[in-house]
Amino acid sequence: MIPAPKLAVIGKPVAARAALPVVTSNYESCKVTSDRLTDLQEWVRGQRAP
Repeated sequence: MIPAPKLAVIGKPVAARAALPVVTSNYESCKVTSDRLTDLQEWVRGQRAP
């Protein structure tokens, strides 16, 4: 197994308390998009069904 490269630090460090709302919002947006794509995929598959 090849070890993962170390992360590069860009900009100033941010406190977890300040980052949490942004991370939570990003996760929520990704979840909504994932759900929409899942629904779209099911709809497309339904269109192909006889």
